[in-house]
Amino acid sequence: MIRSCPYRNLPQLLSFLLRHGLRYQRLTYWTKIHWRWINELRKFPYVHQQTAFEEMKRAIRQTEARIEVLDQAIGESLLSWRYALVVDALRALRGVNTTIAATLVAEIGDMQRFSNPRQLRPGWDWCQANIQVGRRHVGEGSRARAMR
Repeated sequence: MIRSCPYRNLPQLLSFLLRHGLRYQRLTYWTKIHWRWINELRKFPYVHQQTAFEEMKRAIRQTEARIEVLDQAIGESLLSWRYALVVDALRALRGVNTTIAATLVAEIGDMQRFSNPRQLRPGWDWCQANIQVGRRHVGEGSRARAMR
């Protein structure tokens, strides 16, 4: 739940800035340079606009701080966990951070209970559904899909 908060607040802040004619000219958002640009936007013409702007920035910073605290707590709890080596091995994969690896290992548990990777799949029906959606032909109507 907490992970979704900054991603909800970030577009809100961008929309607010666009409504007031403030457009960031570079390609990448939410970098240090982008935050510097946002922080240099000091004054809006009305007090309520300035208050809303500051509150949106504050909400993003608070949520990021909460995420950092929770990530630290997860990292500290791994030190005494019996699956810490498995989590470290998963972190070696691209795009897998400590939180993702720890969550995956906590959900699966002892991986030695599976003799092969196919035994993991029945619990993950959503993977198969996503693959099926990707195979759909362009222009195929919902009725044709329902007939299968």
